[in-house]
Amino acid sequence: EELLRCEQRSVLGKRFFSLFTVNDDKTRRPVKNLLENIHSPVSDDYVLVGSEHELFTNILISPTRFIDSSSGNSYALVINDISEKRMLESKVSFLENYDAVTSLTNRHAMELTLKHALADAKKHSATHVFCYISLDKIKNVTDAAGHAAGDALIKKVAIILKRFIKTKRNVLSRVGYDDFAILFREQDPGPALALVKEIRRQIELLDFVWQGHKFKVTA
Repeated sequence: EELLRCEQRSVLGKRFFSLFTVNDDKTRRPVKNLLENIHSPVSDDYVLVGSEHELFTNILISPTRFIDSSSGNSYALVINDISEKRMLESKVSFLENYDAVTSLTNRHAMELTLKHALADAKKHSATHVFCYISLDKIKNVTDAAGHAAGDALIKKVAIILKRFIKTKRNVLSRVGYDDFAILFREQDPGPALALVKEIRRQIELLDFVWQGHKFKVTA
């Protein structure tokens, strides 16, 4: 009941494959015949898709034969719920490339992006502009109001910076505790410099209030 998330009496007598669509874990495409050409025990990961939920599983399929059975092949299925494991793997994968506070790409992801941009500039003579933004006075906020306040301020700044990312070609990352970076792809330095000046002005206009205390930040 816990695995299928339904009462036992509601599924008794029903075929297993009528309760779920079995999808390949890698391709997410439906598996037409899970039991085809199974002659020895085999184990693999599948996604069971029900009417209201989906379940990440590992299924061990073992051919078996009952003593009193004269019908065709029979199979024993051992189904393990690996949803929690997948959730943890997904979280780790997210943190490898994204910042947990702002959900922006992180330093590692920006370094990869820069590497590709430099290769593109060399190969195609493209012009890209890299902008590094270091916030001032963040330490004053964390010292006075704690790291929760600092994180809240970082989120506010991230919202401001996102307004300047007009196309998918441009990339905004958080590359340090109080540092951000923007890669303006296929952008001339003149217009990019105008954007950077406006970014700085918008950050300085930010009035951050935490528990009745107002803080200013510059960049």
